[in-house]
Amino acid sequence: MKTYRYQSVEKNIMALIASGALGLGDKLPSLRGFSNRLGVSVSTVNQAYLELERKGVIESRPRSG
Repeated sequence: MKTYRYQSVEKNIMALIASGALGLGDKLPSLRGFSNRLGVSVSTVNQAYLELERKGVIESRPRSG
């Protein structure tokens, strides 16, 4: 089974949640900041965020920064 880059980003975010580095109600890193940190495109991070939102792991809050 092929693994896509956005899935690696998803796993990275899940690891941050599991380790307690990201807690309930914390803001996620910005798309641009996280893409630079991981060396992937902004659209890859965006896809990971969309997938995690679809799965109910994260929640989007419009106009929250």
